[in-house]
Amino acid sequence: MPPPPHGDSGRRARRGGLCRRGSRCWACGLVVAVASLVVLTLLLVLAALLQPGHRRGPEDPEKCDSVHSEWPSYQRGAVASDATRCSIVGRDVLKVGGSAVDASIATLFCTSLMNPHSMGLGGGVIFTIYNPAGGETEVIMARERAPRNLPPSINDTLCKRNILSMEPLAIGVPGELRAYALAHRRHGRLPWHKLLEPSIRMARDGVPVSRELAEKLAKIDERVKFKNDSEICALFCWPNGTVKKENDIVRYPALARTLETIAREGEDAFYNGSLATLLVEDVRAKGGVLSLEDLRSYHAEIVKPLIFPVGKYTLVTPAPPGGGAILTSIVNALSAFHMQRREMQDTEGRALDFHHMVEVLKFAYAQHRELADPEFENMAQKVQELMSPAYGEKLRRLIQHDRTHERSFYTPTEPDKPHYGTSHLSVLAEDGGAVSVTSSINFYFGSQVVSNRTGIILNDQMSDFSCPQPGKPAFNFIEPWKRPISFMSPSLLLDEHRMVKMVIGASGGSKITAAIAQVLANVLWLGYDLPNAVCQPRLYINQEDFFLQNETGFNEAIKLLLEKKSHVFTQTFPSVGVVQAIWREGRAITAVSDARKYSMADGY
Repeated sequence: MPPPPHGDSGRRARRGGLCRRGSRCWACGLVVAVASLVVLTLLLVLAALLQPGHRRGPEDPEKCDSVHSEWPSYQRGAVASDATRCSIVGRDVLKVGGSAVDASIATLFCTSLMNPHSMGLGGGVIFTIYNPAGGETEVIMARERAPRNLPPSINDTLCKRNILSMEPLAIGVPGELRAYALAHRRHGRLPWHKLLEPSIRMARDGVPVSRELAEKLAKIDERVKFKNDSEICALFCWPNGTVKKENDIVRYPALARTLETIAREGEDAFYNGSLATLLVEDVRAKGGVLSLEDLRSYHAEIVKPLIFPVGKYTLVTPAPPGGGAILTSIVNALSAFHMQRREMQDTEGRALDFHHMVEVLKFAYAQHRELADPEFENMAQKVQELMSPAYGEKLRRLIQHDRTHERSFYTPTEPDKPHYGTSHLSVLAEDGGAVSVTSSINFYFGSQVVSNRTGIILNDQMSDFSCPQPGKPAFNFIEPWKRPISFMSPSLLLDEHRMVKMVIGASGGSKITAAIAQVLANVLWLGYDLPNAVCQPRLYINQEDFFLQNETGFNEAIKLLLEKKSHVFTQTFPSVGVVQAIWREGRAITAVSDARKYSMADGY
């Protein structure tokens, strides 16, 4: 109720007044009654907020980036990407009648310009799609493949040199554009060229270096290879060799021409046309082994997703070589602990929840090394085991409440190197259609090889293969045309009516599944609303020794209690994964772009 205007006339409903001197004012009585009702309502709301199970507000609002201080609610559709400008591009596609797939493709093209260190046409992608027409879900798998003409000594050469990235031999066959085209043919509404128009303008006119890109450029600024590479430095350096900083303008003239060609000619220009020839010639000139036959024979695939029940919801996530099997194994095991909302002052209980989480993560990362491309290894039995109730119960029995163990307790194998990079976006459309999609060129700027005539930055996905270990089974090892196992887990959560409740995924390489699992636990069991579920500080497992790494701002009291359980903390990270998620509650849609990558979602 707004305050009344000042003065005597402000106490009257209209000229002449309703109250007579010395008489009872029924209007004032009405005001008192309404005010009492408001106070009573506020008390009831406060009481409800204190009840267990109610969505919790922020533990500490300062832990969330200031740009996320207010969370709008949308009614029709939303896009959550890791580049604010690209969230807007996707929203605009939805507003003119585009499908969720249309919006996701336009947003991906845009993101390749705003966050070129994370993804682009030189990489690979996994789509998890919900079709509202029949309530069906599908995964479009376009993971990069190892080139067919690999040198026989590729494992020894790369592993002994401990270099599985940032060089031409690490380049896999890109699958990105094949997936876009397949998704558009199946679920698109707008003309193909319309989806590229915003990015063509951006590439030609230039875009400001974002804070996220500036940080990654600063990280690689000291690498001699970066400064000595004329093609990549031509994009991100000034003429004197100085690396560009935040808000400096980056232009992509060669990539703009490539996008114009793709807009006119479609995917075949890339895989079987003029662009293919230019790309292969540029890569081979740098020492890579990519061939025209590799590009011509590459096809994205439609595969069945993994379906896993989580209480009254259903988790939909990609099977190998995607990372959904590991994600479901984590959710499966956590379900066995029956986690629930705790009061903020219950530090002991919250520490126990984190203990269970990190113990489950240790087993999950141990299992990751036993997964591989199902075209080369039979993964059906292994995946079913990870999703079985017996597996969750087995881990519940193995995990002790009061202590952790040495790495050998969880796995006898040597660790893989940590993985980085990737980009994720989530889309929910007005018709109920949804897309969760994760894309990657792997390490920051991939192989750091640029096709100077196409403007495409090439991936280094060969680094996602494992190195052989004596006496250990060979699963995720390099073979021609094989796809490396991935942590990418673009996922959907469906309600009991098979409608989309949540769209979620993350970037961050090997941190992806840990980030998604912690946000899911926060929302499904611990009582957080989505914005605060995403912004809460997270933990990660160092794969070399299984020691813990925490984000900045992690609760020190909980950390001390975990140390009493023999956990060792070795490092503080600014981020453990970057989650983009959307939650639907009735007609209200909440979309969250993780502040860890300085982005915002958008919707209408």
